[in-house]
Amino acid sequence: ANMTVEEAIEAYSKLKNNLLSPSTIRFLDNVKRNHLQGIKTTKLNKLTKNIIQEAINKEAKDNSPKTVKNVYGVLTAILGQYRPDWVLPEITLPQLKKPEVKALNRQQIAKLLRGIEGDVIEVPILLALWLGLRRSEILALEWNDIDFEKGTIRINKALVPNKNHKMVAKTTKTTDSTRTLRLPPY
Repeated sequence: ANMTVEEAIEAYSKLKNNLLSPSTIRFLDNVKRNHLQGIKTTKLNKLTKNIIQEAINKEAKDNSPKTVKNVYGVLTAILGQYRPDWVLPEITLPQLKKPEVKALNRQQIAKLLRGIEGDVIEVPILLALWLGLRRSEILALEWNDIDFEKGTIRINKALVPNKNHKMVAKTTKTTDSTRTLRLPPY
């Protein structure tokens, strides 16, 4: 509890280094460098509900609600780890905005397929379009993930940037994301 917020984020990152996703470690580093500027040097045992709320208000001024929520998640994680005796007060977060999702219609899909035909990006786009693969899952695919006889593809890893922007392999985002899919004959 005698650590500063910045020191606690660094210590938490080192403590959980082999347990958290490389992209989570990268986000922790980002928070340490770019967020919570007003309380970075504040000792954990000096934080109050008002101090935390003011820091969140400042974050909300320049960042999306999702980023603010994630930054607050880092703060709650370090407080849970290094001040487990303190009952974290209720903090008001900005309301999340529902993302506008627009699916492509048949004409748009046809135009997309004509536009990528023969391009290096054709297969990755087809994998995303037809099988719903995430970019990180597509990047991690290897030939041994494909069973040409059964016509299946195994998704069991992802390729994500670490805090040094180097691409590293990790497990899929969730346990349900590890799956075997049928490949369209095309």
